[in-house]
Amino acid sequence: MMYVLPSDGELRVGLSAGRKLGTAVVRNRAKRRLREVVRKNLKQLAHGNFFVVIARTGVIRASLSEIEREFISIAKRLKVWVGQ
Repeated sequence: MMYVLPSDGELRVGLSAGRKLGTAVVRNRAKRRLREVVRKNLKQLAHGNFFVVIARTGVIRASLSEIEREFISIAKRLKVWVGQ
């Protein structure tokens, strides 16, 4: 899940993983995986926005390529994807 808010030109990303996701180890692993996907695709996101990415249970079982595909799909749906 991802939320987008307009900002003053600076691009910022926040990551969140709730306690329902699992133990601290599981939550940290989910955030690390999301952080890697965001890092790889940061230049493709529209600048001038705040992004909040929330980890859901699917992130634990999915591969990095599946997570990246879903991240890009959500970004395109929210019309903040400026890449190809």
